[in-house]
Amino acid sequence: MNGGIYLRKVQIPDLKYLLDWENNPENWEVSNTTKPYSEEEMFQFILDQQSGDSEQCRYIICHEISHLPLGTVDLFDIDKGKGSAEIGILIAQAKYRRKGYALMALLYLIALSREEYRLNHLFCYIEEGNTASIR
Repeated sequence: MNGGIYLRKVQIPDLKYLLDWENNPENWEVSNTTKPYSEEEMFQFILDQQSGDSEQCRYIICHEISHLPLGTVDLFDIDKGKGSAEIGILIAQAKYRRKGYALMALLYLIALSREEYRLNHLFCYIEEGNTASIR
């Protein structure tokens, strides 16, 4: 695959991807998930994202040529008073990792956080052994 990425808001057709990604125990360590999400819970999450009734802003990372969803990038724990939020990134399948997609998504999210959310302080927690994310 060649090309870059773009970010888009979560949509109803993303339900299958989100269930697969969120319910994959390999991702639980970095997402602080302790049990699988039901289809109903994830559907409600998507509706909340679409209506703006969520304290989290999730974007789908899509490949710009194939439009294939590659993962997610999130703003959460948003504190508008302090202008800060935490960031989370997931490139869902190992075959799409280490291609620069997460870095591109991060750069797009930084611009969005300034322009749309008026945030000026972003942070994330990275496990000490996660050298790919640290890079």
